[in-house]
Amino acid sequence: MKIMNKNLFYVIIFFSVKIYSQVGIGTNMPKDSAMLEIIASNKGVKIPHVQLINTSDQTTITSGNIESLLVYVPTPSGDIVQPGYYYWRDFPINKWERLLDSSVSLNQNFWSLTGNSNTNYLMNYLGTNDDQDLVFKRNQITAGFLRNDNTAFGVNSLNYQTTFLPGANNAAFGSQALEKLTSSGFYNTAIGARSLKNCTIGTYNAAIGMDALGNITSGNANLGMGYAAMRGGSTCSYNVALGGQCMNDNNDDYNVGIGFQTAYKKITGQANVFIGTRAAFTSINSSNNVIIGSYSFYLVPNGLQNNIVLGNNVGSASNVVNATGNVIIGNNITLPPSTVDNIILADGNGNERIRAVASGNIGIGTSTPSAKLEVAGKIKATDVNFTGLPTFLDESAAIIGGLVTGDMYKTPTGELRIKL
Repeated sequence: MKIMNKNLFYVIIFFSVKIYSQVGIGTNMPKDSAMLEIIASNKGVKIPHVQLINTSDQTTITSGNIESLLVYVPTPSGDIVQPGYYYWRDFPINKWERLLDSSVSLNQNFWSLTGNSNTNYLMNYLGTNDDQDLVFKRNQITAGFLRNDNTAFGVNSLNYQTTFLPGANNAAFGSQALEKLTSSGFYNTAIGARSLKNCTIGTYNAAIGMDALGNITSGNANLGMGYAAMRGGSTCSYNVALGGQCMNDNNDDYNVGIGFQTAYKKITGQANVFIGTRAAFTSINSSNNVIIGSYSFYLVPNGLQNNIVLGNNVGSASNVVNATGNVIIGNNITLPPSTVDNIILADGNGNERIRAVASGNIGIGTSTPSAKLEVAGKIKATDVNFTGLPTFLDESAAIIGGLVTGDMYKTPTGELRIKL
């Protein structure tokens, strides 16, 4: 009788499952949306304890792993470092994934907004596991990315878009650095807010400092270091500007500037070397100059050509409007409005010692020599040899020959005389 009752119980269970498609344990009214509903107030459900070898184990369960299969792993093994519930993920993952519980902090599996602790640089990192870009955003605006050929960090830096990418081998750090670079821009480095901001197709440029090379569009191989260094140029190439606002307006090639606001207003002209604070500050057009010294030719508005200057405050007064073809050495040298084709040597206090003017005359102690050699002062010599002097019999003959007071001549016998 007991056996029949038991069999009858199973038959009833079988038909209830077939009819309702739900199973209730502890309830005779399982919910329609549940295949199995268990109700209990003092008991639970025990998931099978399965000792897996590691998270890739596909042999312990001999009938085969299937998607979402759930087990409890009681003991750490292999790369399973904590006991707990694990479920199987099918292809392409093919791995047992652990369910989180109170023994595991979220920080051990995710990057926390308040920082992570107990990290291991060999295992923990922020990045990707495939060949895809890592992108950072701020307020839904790209603020940095890592590519295999470009690196950027800063809001709107390096013009990262999903449909349009900049050229290769560029690096940008700072808000709007290399913001407008196109696919034709290569090998550029921008460090500082708005550095190389307008560069579109430029190559081999390096800008370090806020606004450095900020308006370069198509220029190549420029180096700007310092706040707004060479900020104004757009198409210039092969320049070096080191210093805040150095060569600020330059838009020509092959120039070197070093110093604060050095050659600040220069726009055109090539092959210059300017070194010193505000050297050649005002000159708009300058070519083939080597000017070393702070404030030298500070206010010359134009026409700085072919000069070599070594010294501070050379021709820095506002009266100098033109300086061409000069070689000047010394400090604090005052020059006339137009200084052309001179060689000037002075001391450190601006006292001019020697000048060679355009005619070839040399003055010692005078800036306006009227002869091949003019000395303002006495001459002392221990060995003098005069050649090429005219020959006259006496002073009367010298007068007839056109000599004036102070001219030298010799007599037929070799006697040296001075016309009185």
